[in-house]
Amino acid sequence: MRHLRYPLLVAVAALVLAACGEKKETLGDATAVFGPGVQATPPPWKPEYAHLKQRIAQLKLPPVGREQVHHHSLLHVYVDGRLVPLPPNIGIDRSQKAYSSIHTHDSTGIVHMESIRPFKFTLGDFFTIWGVRFGNKSLGSLENKGDDQVRVYVNGKPAPNPVDYVMRDQDNIVVGYGSDGSFPHQPDARALRIVARGGKGACAKGPRGKGSKSCVAPGK
Repeated sequence: MRHLRYPLLVAVAALVLAACGEKKETLGDATAVFGPGVQATPPPWKPEYAHLKQRIAQLKLPPVGREQVHHHSLLHVYVDGRLVPLPPNIGIDRSQKAYSSIHTHDSTGIVHMESIRPFKFTLGDFFTIWGVRFGNKSLGSLENKGDDQVRVYVNGKPAPNPVDYVMRDQDNIVVGYGSDGSFPHQPDARALRIVARGGKGACAKGPRGKGSKSCVAPGK
């Protein structure tokens, strides 16, 4: 009967995890974002649209329209030293009229945060809208193992609780998986400077992103 011992141990471990509040949607990383359509798949990651409306509702994001606040952060994602581009239109699916107030427009890495009122958008919110598992121990299908770790830097400094980090205007954010020296901690922020001057990717009016022009108004 010894061959039954290991299945029994697995079942007991699963019950212990459930009792400790482990959410099955986080797929083994209790710190990871979860929601309908959030997947633990290998990079690169396409925007997940099938459940986008549900995730927008889950996060209780403010609606788009005539935004009064429009901030920008720059996000680079590296896996084993290689840049994983942020695809355009994360959080925007015009075919089903789904518009997230945290989103991308292009592949520059600029993350737009547009809202009718101030809102504390987190890095975890962005990955949830993207549909990519992200936690202190996981990134998509990648999990912490030995020296290969999920590491997050904001403006060159480590972020100790990255999922809950509130993204600020002009933040330069890096999410890396691999050894600590395999990716830059503070990459070129030229795209931020361009958007701050009203160049490519800028839609808002007024200083520091205050205005009423929307980048995601239906039909735009």
